Amino acid sequence: MNYPSLILMRAKALFREAGSVIILVMMLVVSLVIVINERDAEKSNFRLAVVNMDSGELGKKLIDEVRREAGLDVVLTDSETADRWLSTGRVKCKFYIRENFSETLQNSRFENIVELTVVPDNPYTANISEPVINGVLKLWMEEKTIDDVCSLVGMTDETEEEFRKKTAELWINGSSIVVRDHIQTKAEETEESTAAPSGRGAKLFAALTLFYYVIGGMWMVSYGRNHLAERILQKGGKLYAVYLCQAIPSLVVTLIGFTVVSTVETGGLTAVPAYFIYSIGCMGMALIICSFSGGMISLIYLAPVTSLIAALFSGLITELPAWAAHLENVMGILPGRWLALSFNGEGSPVLACLVSLLWVVCGIGVSYIRIALKKKKTMDEN
Repeated sequence: MNYPSLILMRAKALFREAGSVIILVMMLVVSLVIVINERDAEKSNFRLAVVNMDSGELGKKLIDEVRREAGLDVVLTDSETADRWLSTGRVKCKFYIRENFSETLQNSRFENIVELTVVPDNPYTANISEPVINGVLKLWMEEKTIDDVCSLVGMTDETEEEFRKKTAELWINGSSIVVRDHIQTKAEETEESTAAPSGRGAKLFAALTLFYYVIGGMWMVSYGRNHLAERILQKGGKLYAVYLCQAIPSLVVTLIGFTVVSTVETGGLTAVPAYFIYSIGCMGMALIICSFSGGMISLIYLAPVTSLIAALFSGLITELPAWAAHLENVMGILPGRWLALSFNGEGSPVLACLVSLLWVVCGIGVSYIRIALKKKKTMDEN
């Protein structure tokens, strides 16, 4: 058979088949919608790591005030963990409340009591620093007012003048808070460089890829005098060779789609090579599924179920649950597991290639056995 011509014919027919086009469009649209929603959520929900070293009650009041005023996602932690999260982008800022916070405010002073650490060029600094400043201001004025009311009878003009002066200094200089840039060490730069964005949209696109490849092999389960699979066998062709040839245009199209989603989501193409390797493995898995299917109905059921199970245990839809953590090494047999690890800068490209090639070899073997059994059954019937 002329396999190169099959590739060309499949490429021409790819966009004429309504089902194929609909699935591709859905894969792109759903993935891009997730990307857009995550961006909106990131803009509207800033994570703030809070380190409260204050032993008094005012530190807790300040945290409640910041959370209430700004609607921030406040995470209480220790200083070391906050620095690590800041370096890897898990939080936008680190808010440090010093040990003398309550004592200093109760003594009507406000200098050097909190510290806000931000990554350079962080566009969210104002969204977090303003609520912090306002919170400190409210607490300071509350303590100052209480102190002044208690000594109201003995208040002099000098005391009133000092109070007004300190209030003006606070508004003008913002001296209740120190904002400094977080200077990364070499180790932190390495950790940040290996920490990739979540890539949830790209992962979903990858999860749907297997389903797309399985649907593309429906012709393999349609046996009969006039069906494609039967005509291929009559001409001495190999079903696995025809499937792989027809899957090549699909691989190119899905690779382009993944590149679009990955570029929109992360602004880079670092995951594209890993997706290419994963797609080859998906071709092998789809070949096995199509070969095992006894008919069209069973394949229609198998396509979504197997795709969902493979994506779940690969970590493409969500992280592996705690009860499945001990299966993580076993899940390395799935091509999707290596793709999911690549988003975190982990995994081995060499092992990923070997796993994908193994699935292709297994697919060829299963297809060959399936056809041999079918021929034997036909001969027995005759």
